[in-house]
Amino acid sequence: MKYTPQKKRNIVLIIDILFVLTFIVLFFFFPVIMDIAPECLFAKYNLPCLGCGGTRCVKAFIHLDFINAFTFHPFVFLCLVLAALLMVVINLAWVFKVKKAQKIYEELSNPRYVFIFFGFFLVFAVLRITGVFPAP
Repeated sequence: MKYTPQKKRNIVLIIDILFVLTFIVLFFFFPVIMDIAPECLFAKYNLPCLGCGGTRCVKAFIHLDFINAFTFHPFVFLCLVLAALLMVVINLAWVFKVKKAQKIYEELSNPRYVFIFFGFFLVFAVLRITGVFPAP
């Protein structure tokens, strides 16, 4: 199926609506979700965990408490910021047809950024396991 510019625009608009609805649901119902979530087994046995603090980071980020979000889990915070920026670039490129944003989007489509991202993840993993960024 070939994606015409109008189809791309419609897809992005649908994703935007779903994103906003998800944000609203999480903003109001996150405490209920947190009560249902099981305790982390790594934290229970005092082992270093790469994901501990990630859920609290998302909760703080949704409530616009960026300082606490970063302290809970720096890598998840970085992923959330990058995802938000990517959504802005995609909207500017596909919906509003901003030429500069289209060039940025084409540049970001380069596979080397996937390797850079995983490099950051590996650095963070080593720092988390060694205790430089301990789980909160």
